[in-house]
Amino acid sequence: DKAMHEWVKHIDMYLRYLITLEGRGRDPPKSCPRCATGRDADFQCLCCDNVGMMCAECAVSTHHALPLHRIQKWNGNFFIKVSLKSLGLRIQLGHTPGERCPKPETAWGDDFIILDMDGVHSVGVDYCSCGASPLTQPQQLLERRLYPATTVNPKSAATFRLLELFEILQYESKVSPYELYNMISRLTDNTGIGSAKDRYPSFLRMVHEWRHLKLLKRNQRGHDPHRGAAETEEGECAILCPPCPHPGINMPEGWEDEPEETRYVPLLYYSCFSVNSHIIDISMLST
Repeated sequence: DKAMHEWVKHIDMYLRYLITLEGRGRDPPKSCPRCATGRDADFQCLCCDNVGMMCAECAVSTHHALPLHRIQKWNGNFFIKVSLKSLGLRIQLGHTPGERCPKPETAWGDDFIILDMDGVHSVGVDYCSCGASPLTQPQQLLERRLYPATTVNPKSAATFRLLELFEILQYESKVSPYELYNMISRLTDNTGIGSAKDRYPSFLRMVHEWRHLKLLKRNQRGHDPHRGAAETEEGECAILCPPCPHPGINMPEGWEDEPEETRYVPLLYYSCFSVNSHIIDISMLST
């Protein structure tokens, strides 16, 4: 591989940058360059693209719409992980982004956990209780693309993008919910010293509910003005099995007149080749 041979010539440069970025970078500022107030620039975001060091106030103000980003604080010798919640950031639900509720209701116990693709996040969540929003707590979460783990006093939620990622990963690589949860837990803390709060049972329940909702959605059960999901009839969401014999669909005309021993030969051919190649053409059966 020519590209690999060229890379080997520059391996020291790559390694130097990896080590440099473990610190504050080249020529780190002493005070925050964003607000120019003289406050110490001790914080940086691992998710934003090269925004550099900033003060705590700027870290909060630049992440009102990005509350799940990972923040580090320089303690004089090395970086330590801190949460945006500990810096004062709150996620306000039930209002337009950036608007504060005059009568916010803190999530139960102020111990809310959001599962996302890059970690298990402890966040500060405030519901709207001023009357401006008629939505319930689960509805306010769903409005922000956060799937609540329970319908009463939710303390955990998963982002829609995490549930969508898991759905595709399971189809493509057979990843289990346990493996995915361990992955995001290790992204949260891979040292083994601290441990992320265990929300695996909640995640497992959310995955099962998400699958069922997607099944109903794909079978148009959310568009029936007269029947709700609870009135779905038995077998209504079942998928027609392509290899099974279905007269008029994957069986040729006159199949019933064929001898018993050869009656299903075209079907076997069709099942092995046509379905496997995603080809549905009944004309193939008559050739």
